[in-house]
Amino acid sequence: MCGIIGAMRLRGAARVERDLLERAGRMIAHRGPDGAGLCLLSGGDVGLASVRLSIVDPDGGAQPLFNETGSIAAVVNGELYGYAEQRAELERAGHRFASRSDSELVVHLYEELGDEFITRLNGEFALILWDARRRRLLAARDPLGIKPLVFTKRATSTGEQLWLCSEAKGLLALPGVQRELSPRYLAGALFGAFHDHGTAFAGIENVPPGALLVAEEGASPRRVRPRAPARRFDDVSEHMIAPTVDRAVARRLRADCRVGAFLSGGLDSAIVVDAAVRAGGPLECFTVSFPGSSLDEADEARAFARSRGCPLRVLSCTTEALARGLSDTLWATEAAIANPHSVARRLLAASARAHGVKVVLTGEGSDELFAGYAWFVLEALWRRALAGGETGESEALARFATLEDAGAGVLWDDSLPWREGPHPLGWPSFMLMRAARSDAIARKLFTRAVLPAAAATPYERLLARGREELAVSLSPLDASRRMALWQLTGYVLPNLGDRVEMACGLEGRPPLLDPELAELALRLPPSSLLDLTRLRGKAPLYRAFAGRLPSATLAGRKRPFWAPSWRALTEADPRLDEYLRAETLTRGGVFSTEFVRGAYGLWRGARAGSRLGRKLDRLFGIVLCVSILRERLLERRPSPRSSVSFSERHPPTRAGDPLV
Repeated sequence: MCGIIGAMRLRGAARVERDLLERAGRMIAHRGPDGAGLCLLSGGDVGLASVRLSIVDPDGGAQPLFNETGSIAAVVNGELYGYAEQRAELERAGHRFASRSDSELVVHLYEELGDEFITRLNGEFALILWDARRRRLLAARDPLGIKPLVFTKRATSTGEQLWLCSEAKGLLALPGVQRELSPRYLAGALFGAFHDHGTAFAGIENVPPGALLVAEEGASPRRVRPRAPARRFDDVSEHMIAPTVDRAVARRLRADCRVGAFLSGGLDSAIVVDAAVRAGGPLECFTVSFPGSSLDEADEARAFARSRGCPLRVLSCTTEALARGLSDTLWATEAAIANPHSVARRLLAASARAHGVKVVLTGEGSDELFAGYAWFVLEALWRRALAGGETGESEALARFATLEDAGAGVLWDDSLPWREGPHPLGWPSFMLMRAARSDAIARKLFTRAVLPAAAATPYERLLARGREELAVSLSPLDASRRMALWQLTGYVLPNLGDRVEMACGLEGRPPLLDPELAELALRLPPSSLLDLTRLRGKAPLYRAFAGRLPSATLAGRKRPFWAPSWRALTEADPRLDEYLRAETLTRGGVFSTEFVRGAYGLWRGARAGSRLGRKLDRLFGIVLCVSILRERLLERRPSPRSSVSFSERHPPTRAGDPLV
């Protein structure tokens, strides 16, 4: 697990400078507190750097890594599973490994297979690779974008350089890099129109998940999507779910350090911890508690941990602690967050790391793959009502509203115009209708400088992507699962996973996003996913683990990982309210101060917990987060927090081979 940086000279630019590689690396040193290395290659045409969190082969896995001849170099972030078996296969083919590190697999697999090497990698990863023979730089991320990697073009006095980094702050710290908010991000991701490629900052893009970004001399970087491997399954059955989960968890227990788990009171983390105990015995678990709040699941987590003999550490998270931790959390996420839950997750990660754990298993992914969110059920009820009239559906919708009251207005919304439409995908889509409703708010919230009249609205962006990427043959539920995966990649994983975990030097591993399990889940028939009698999703998971988990865990409903409101945070720390004052907002030129001033009064006057209060709370969370982000990362060039020293790595050489 690491933070990685890469740079390449383009179109007449100066050569890559070591001090800039080090500066970018120090900005992300929290990702790798155990070591740092760099190399300048091909006479300075290319530079690679890494900060390392040593998980596998602590003594021998320093980066950058090289093949035997020094013609290929790479920096790798993440974990690769099944590497021992692949290593043996490559050794039989004549490759020689210099370490036990899973990351070294990358240079040899590329040497053997070319661009298709990324289709053979199983894990959560991001990587940058330099091929000196072909004079090309490659960058890639895992198919679900679990690990981050962003890129930009840096202007120099004579041309451009391509720069890549695990986090945008490493690029924003460099001279010649634009430091402005991205209107596309503001108009889209903040309102649920999620994008794989955009970041909160103009000119900085995400390397697309599951594809290669290829840069060659004299050409702009291009995206290449290698041929997908053959399917793992000829047929699927629910009986395959539990064994597949067990294999995914067992793979993620391999480490040369202590492994723990995040445990809530819900189904997903219980499945992961149960499988881990079966594979290797009890492991240390961590949970967060919100004392006195209906959001608190600590009692359920304690009960499950006791049932599996696992020690549990409970972090009591007060509203005051959330308020104090907000600014540093936004520094970590580099994006506005929907709720202070990201702050709680970062504090939980810090607690696990402080107790000597470097790796935690987490439960992300099953809600997207197995249709676990409340809005999946809501859409099914809408479709059934439109197909067969009112018979029984009014009662079902009313019962659903009672059962899911905690997420009303944010995680689902029955006030959307599901009867009238329009339904451009052929059925009422919660995601699309939510984005459509946000159009008018976005136009009022942002100034014309940020969101010009001609700019695409959140609804238009999401609809365009839906029409482009959702095949006509997909059922409504399968199409909704695909949109949920966009949200997973664009919001959940960065803001509740990698960024807040790695801010504390902690590696999170989500077994429920294992490629084998993901393929199995996405091939299950849509009719099997929802239990409309109980009005809940993830039905195959409940059936698969019915004989393994306590009845209390199986009887519970999904509760979102949600923290106290933004309003509560500003009341706990009045200094946060300074970011919402008219003079602060005017200085940024992002928000319409007239609209914000009027809405502010409604927000303060709304009844806490009411639907209007929840919607306005989310709106002012956006305003607060963007204001803090602008101050921390854009109004002045970010400065490194670390003085880590980088050791220079040198590639092996052999007569007749190019020097990387």
